[in-house]
Amino acid sequence: SCTVTVITSITSLSVSPTSSTLNIGKTAQLTGTVNPSTTTESTLWTSSNTNVATVSGTGLVTAKAVGTVTITFKNSSGTKLATCTVKVLSNDIIVSSSSGLLLRYDSTGKLLWKKGLTPSLSNTNYDIGWNDSIGNIATTSDGSIIVSSSSGLLLRYDSTGKLLWKKGLTPSLSNTNYDIGWNDSIGNIATTSDGSIIVSSSSGLLLRYDSTGKLLWKKALTHPLDGNDINWNDNVGNIATTSDGSIIVSSSSGLLLRYDSTGKLLWKKALTHPLDGNDINWNDNVGNIATMSDGSIIVSSKSGLLLRYDNTGKLLWKKALTHPLDGNDIDWNDNVGNIATIP
Repeated sequence: SCTVTVITSITSLSVSPTSSTLNIGKTAQLTGTVNPSTTTESTLWTSSNTNVATVSGTGLVTAKAVGTVTITFKNSSGTKLATCTVKVLSNDIIVSSSSGLLLRYDSTGKLLWKKGLTPSLSNTNYDIGWNDSIGNIATTSDGSIIVSSSSGLLLRYDSTGKLLWKKGLTPSLSNTNYDIGWNDSIGNIATTSDGSIIVSSSSGLLLRYDSTGKLLWKKALTHPLDGNDINWNDNVGNIATTSDGSIIVSSSSGLLLRYDSTGKLLWKKALTHPLDGNDINWNDNVGNIATMSDGSIIVSSKSGLLLRYDNTGKLLWKKALTHPLDGNDIDWNDNVGNIATIP
């Protein structure tokens, strides 16, 4: 006699959801669907990087470290597969101090590490000189920390506080090649999803660096730097980035501008008088800006307005937070400070 086993092969696979974002330590259950449902062929789950996230035999994903992984659901022969992209984020908080400390806390407020960047705080190795101080900080998707100094240094640290590189952007800090002139300084910094670093200068430059500190491009936004996106008597206020790599810029007088990842101006909009805008009143101006995951832009005004624009610059809504702007969330003698969005 002869026993014949007939295997019904898998014709297609699917995974739901196809993308997920998790914080470190959190889990997500993926569902794999097999066609036909009567198949006798086995399946398995795999992770492209188990240091970032693991997956169980039932599709349960556990986030381990900051990064992005591909979770694959496939048949035993590997001829059919479906995937889910998992992005793992950190809940940690980065803080800088005026004297030159860089500190990292976990989500419960526990200090993980602190590092002195200036000579008075570091007896042996210091990354920033005596007459310098920390300017702004930003973080990247891989957990790195970007720091600017008041004199014009740009520094990158890994998630443990180890210095990866530093670069002088001004003539006093770079004897041969400098990206920002003598009478200029770093304004604000922001990062993009691919690890690039966006820098604005006080005089009106917009610069993009890759993750190694290599200058990709710079663009003058103002006169007399041969730029005309922002007028003579204006300058760059704040900068923010969107998930598609666009760069949002505000000007001190009340412009809102959107550039693509190459520095091409997509649109600009005047928010205030006398710039032909009326979303913000004459005696007010733009405070801070932030972006949402859908590409929309949140703007605050110094007098107490909160405004939301879509990615084309169309006003979606505005709300008065303070008196005398008919808002009561913030008291009379107070005003809006900073704004942030939750992913």
